[in-house]
Amino acid sequence: MALLPTLAAILVAFFLGFLLSRAHVCTFAAVERAVVRRRADWIGGLGIVVGWSAFLLLGLSALWPGSVDLPAFAAVRWPVVLGGVLLGAGARLNGGCFLGSISLLGRGDLNTAGMLVGLGAALALLSSEVSLLLPVRPLDETRVTTMSNPWLGGLALGSAVVVATVFRAAVSPASLRLPLRGEFPPILALPLVGLAGGMLFALHPNWSYSTLIDRIAHLEFARLTLAEGGSAVAIFFGAGTGAALQERFELQLPKLVPFSTSLAGGLLMGLGAGLVPGSNDVLLLWTIPGLALHGLVAMVVMAGTIWLLLAFPRRPRRRRPSLTTSW
Repeated sequence: MALLPTLAAILVAFFLGFLLSRAHVCTFAAVERAVVRRRADWIGGLGIVVGWSAFLLLGLSALWPGSVDLPAFAAVRWPVVLGGVLLGAGARLNGGCFLGSISLLGRGDLNTAGMLVGLGAALALLSSEVSLLLPVRPLDETRVTTMSNPWLGGLALGSAVVVATVFRAAVSPASLRLPLRGEFPPILALPLVGLAGGMLFALHPNWSYSTLIDRIAHLEFARLTLAEGGSAVAIFFGAGTGAALQERFELQLPKLVPFSTSLAGGLLMGLGAGLVPGSNDVLLLWTIPGLALHGLVAMVVMAGTIWLLLAFPRRPRRRRPSLTTSW
């Protein structure tokens, strides 16, 4: 990969991590808010992120055909549904999804590092003999363009989201400020997350930190590119920088129970990502914006699983930095 696109991917990943420390685009947090506080506004926020990512990815695909990798289609069968269930159950155990975990780690919660260990264990497991029992594919095989001009519907959807967001910003011009130390207004932060995420996938579809962990788990360091490793590391540094500027960074050393719980959550999410295929960060920022139906099905099943698990009586979860922000 050329040096300039590689550096661009690393910078965009850093900016995305910085934004995630402000916008906290987390499927688990959004569903938890809907269950506990009876407010679905953050779920709508996920839709804004998807719409802006679709606007960028599909717009680039329309203007420069073949310049952007779009997701391969997967049949909507039981593995996709089971994968969504495992992603939801894992996010419930971990207290955050793949994107939410970036925010938590950026704020110094080292218990969430257990999720990364569990994810690595799942990826190693899926490449062993056990994978013969499951219809999984290597991460690289999901990054293939298989569509010819299917972007019209998605581009129209993305455009509608853009128009609605711009209209809202015009009604409230003060919402366009970019405070370094304070919260970004969600009406601005959410579109920026969508654009940054979409651009990152446009620059390098294998940027996701799950790819880095997959390489480490299989000791395939020779296959690890600067764009993959640099982007995965940069997104955590970006989240940490954003938390530090907000004075929200508080180092929490790992403790046995919460670390083990996050590890179990990472294991389940890793297995789910192998079945879908794709983790929820990939689903929100690339698969669904790329009009792959199986991604939408997996995300709906994931959210429904979280909803059901949160509806049951539960013991108070460990205290950890909030993933929420004012809407």
